[in-house]
Amino acid sequence: MACFLDFIYLFMLAMFWWAKKAPTPGTIFVYILGLLIIMMFFSLYWPQLVLFEQTQKLRMKNCLLFFLQFFWKTLGCCALIILYWIAMFLFLPWSILFLFFGGIWFILFIVTFLLYNDLNNAFQIEQQIAQVFPEQAAFYEDDEAWLKRKRKYPLKIINKSHAYFASMTGNNYTSGQKTDRLV
Repeated sequence: MACFLDFIYLFMLAMFWWAKKAPTPGTIFVYILGLLIIMMFFSLYWPQLVLFEQTQKLRMKNCLLFFLQFFWKTLGCCALIILYWIAMFLFLPWSILFLFFGGIWFILFIVTFLLYNDLNNAFQIEQQIAQVFPEQAAFYEDDEAWLKRKRKYPLKIINKSHAYFASMTGNNYTSGQKTDRLV
């Protein structure tokens, strides 16, 4: 579907080039608006496809509702995608080298990174991952809790090099210490 829509937009751009009469500003505005909407759906569709088991209708509904709720941020990210591809097109002989390393995924990664907090708030991504895969859940703790845990479960000294390193860092661990957990 994505390739088909890209082909239609490239064909429309070629029609602008081949036309005997220059397109009006309204036509160009509608063309760019449609391109922004397509980029918005692609940038919001793929994270849902990977992360959730949903119907096509629900994914499209989520894309539309997310776009309406976070309109300016999503519009800015879509504009960033379009500017990326314009830059790729303008510097075409040299940009092919970048496509080998950055390719298509790079700009989608940047856009997803920019939208991630809002996506997480809207779809509870981390919460759903923690429910399905509890061993992969993020573990956050403040400094005092970390120090308390480190004091409760100190490092186990395995050999003399560990004892030397511990003495260099100011830790007073002995090689005979018993611990419940290696940290």
